[in-house]
Amino acid sequence: MKKYRFIDSLKEKMTLVVSLTENNLQWARSIESAGAHSVKVHINVLSHRASKTHFKSWEEEKENIKEIPKALSIPVGIVPGAEVTASLEEMEEIKKCGFDYLDIFSHHMPPAYLDIEGMSKSVALDNHYPLEYAPIIEKLGADMIEASIIPPEEYGQPLTVKDISFYQKLISSVSIPVFIPTQRKIQPDQVKYLRMVGASGIAIGAVVTSKNIDMILRTTEQFRKEIDKL
Repeated sequence: MKKYRFIDSLKEKMTLVVSLTENNLQWARSIESAGAHSVKVHINVLSHRASKTHFKSWEEEKENIKEIPKALSIPVGIVPGAEVTASLEEMEEIKKCGFDYLDIFSHHMPPAYLDIEGMSKSVALDNHYPLEYAPIIEKLGADMIEASIIPPEEYGQPLTVKDISFYQKLISSVSIPVFIPTQRKIQPDQVKYLRMVGASGIAIGAVVTSKNIDMILRTTEQFRKEIDKL
């Protein structure tokens, strides 16, 4: 049976994911060296909510990203789309490139993705998703949940106790790992509060890293330093 390295990492320790704001092999290598436990790439996203980046189709992006899983020693995930998603044939090609997991919003995820073997599945829940329905996502076969529950108009605002309580409500309702994306401008020294309520990981992206590679690397190092203190 295939060992899913990302899901195993989430179960074992607080895990640091870095969401690439550009599908770039050299960036991915540098981010691994800076301390990331995993990196995540995107395709089929017209305008990423946080970074405002346009990610093209698999056919257009694959030359930029197909070598990333082979070049890194850490697991690499992929967001296969938003309103438009990768076909099952494309997902087979993606899987063969060595991607460890897929990550996609529940309202964009085709049901057939539940049947994909050879990749673990992360389902992202947004601010419109009723938290009391989260156990159903688990029963449908999700391996993990991304708690993307902050309203888009509030991206970049400071983390609050209210946010932490909502994360805790979601985390306590399921038995699979839940990781938190930096929709809020979470500070490295606030990771301990996410861990306090049971978060298995944090996925940092443009809200806290910017889109500058030097800043991305510096922020990755800072978050990894705080995680290592836990």
